[in-house]
Amino acid sequence: MTVYEALYNDCIHESSFVTISIHKTKEGAEKAIAFHKMEKIKEHQEIYKEDEDGIPEFNEGNMQQWSIIENELKTILKKYLNPNFVSHGMDRQTNKSPTKSR
Repeated sequence: MTVYEALYNDCIHESSFVTISIHKTKEGAEKAIAFHKMEKIKEHQEIYKEDEDGIPEFNEGNMQQWSIIENELKTILKKYLNPNFVSHGMDRQTNKSPTKSR
């Protein structure tokens, strides 16, 4: 079964994409991204609401990025149900950053 992952990267220079949600249709993933962007805009406005110079324009392309990838559900399940899956740079079993092997 083909599914669509809505992805978000909060800092394209120092981070990697994380899955926001998984959808049956590309349109569903697009809606999820649009909603996520609106939430980020609201968060931006809240942060700067009391700034003396006013709220600066939200620039989504500066550091953040959203994307959609098409994938097979079984591939996603294998990745996320793997007990050694590394998320956000941490090993689930040891709670430590993984070491790079050469």
